[in-house]
Amino acid sequence: MEVKKIDTVLMVDDNSVDNFNNVILLKKADLASEIIVHQNGRDALSFLSNLYKKNIKCPSLIFLDLYMTGVDGFEVLKEFNSMDFNFIKNTILIILTNSAEPDAIIRLKEQGNFHYLYIRKPLRMDNLFDIHHKYFRSDQLFFE
Repeated sequence: MEVKKIDTVLMVDDNSVDNFNNVILLKKADLASEIIVHQNGRDALSFLSNLYKKNIKCPSLIFLDLYMTGVDGFEVLKEFNSMDFNFIKNTILIILTNSAEPDAIIRLKEQGNFHYLYIRKPLRMDNLFDIHHKYFRSDQLFFE
């Protein structure tokens, strides 16, 4: 049986070593058709805004670090949640961070009706396959 690939994965993290390792892992897993990396929240939000303006589909999967210089992951999440529902409704957003602080989890829950998966770095192959199995199986349907 052929594995359904994730259309586009967006990595948002200011740590270039983590980005490098995560891209290698994603390529090795061969679960994504396209991998895009932005090293800060401002660029990621601009990228998403441009996709929306051009009527291009939002990435299917986003990995977001919480603690970045400048526009941090909390601000990205706040802006993401305020985007047009039809643009973001089929996007799975994964918090991928070094932090396990209870304050971070409280701040995430304050973001409203956002459903997230929280993974501590480093991203591992079993994380990728679990995410793929849970959200991207070929028999899986999201909101239509």
